[in-house]
Amino acid sequence: MKKMAFFILTLMLAFFVMDHAFASSESIMDTPVQTSKFGWGILEETVSQSDHGADQTCDPGLKNPRLIAEGKDVGSTGVSVKDANNDGVHDSLKIDVGNAYPSYYNKINIDIKNFGEIAVKKKKAVINWQGKTAEILEGLICYLHRNGELSQGTSTPDDAVLEIRWTGSGGDIQYPGEVMVGALEFHVLQAAEQNHSYCFDLILTAEAAEVADSIVSEEEGENGSGSEDVVAGIVDLPKTGGNAVCYYFAGAAMLLIGAVITVLRKK
Repeated sequence: MKKMAFFILTLMLAFFVMDHAFASSESIMDTPVQTSKFGWGILEETVSQSDHGADQTCDPGLKNPRLIAEGKDVGSTGVSVKDANNDGVHDSLKIDVGNAYPSYYNKINIDIKNFGEIAVKKKKAVINWQGKTAEILEGLICYLHRNGELSQGTSTPDDAVLEIRWTGSGGDIQYPGEVMVGALEFHVLQAAEQNHSYCFDLILTAEAAEVADSIVSEEEGENGSGSEDVVAGIVDLPKTGGNAVCYYFAGAAMLLIGAVITVLRKK
């Protein structure tokens, strides 16, 4: 009777360990994956701007940039790179426009590199203005309003103090080692104050191409298509890091040890 009880206890413990492995695997599958293979951000040494002396201006809509005829050098732009998500790679620009006045124009140029070992999906840019954020579409002008609001369009709002535009080169996918050229343009509008300072942030984001494709496939699967792609995307990702496999082996080992001990005790 004691031998049977010992075997049953061993069996219960083994199943408990294996069940924990299954639960661990399931919970990790539902968690967004971030691996050490992913690395994408701004090359700090490539950051430059077009304001190297005499100020520049442009027409509304960021058209026809040119030097101011008077040759004055009043406005200035401070640019610093930051790590917004604390992953060790610079992914945002902090722009400080000093001694700003209506008509001042500048352009910030940067290189963005895929430092990782996996391809990344098409990037998006997020503007942070007076505590409010909004995604800005590439090539479309975004207006920063005096009251902190943000808007996009083709006509200039009366209370907008800055108009900005983000553009980037390259296709939808950026492969390991590839460098994308990006540019941020801004123009101080007529509603702005003379000799005033304005500050805003541009945050760039990207995600692993395989993760983005899995999300798209999952959405297609909900509409009745693409279910096989969802399964393939899930299988390809390193979700458990080997922990679940260790639990399964541990459970199997306990079953074997319990059986051996039971047999030996019978002898």
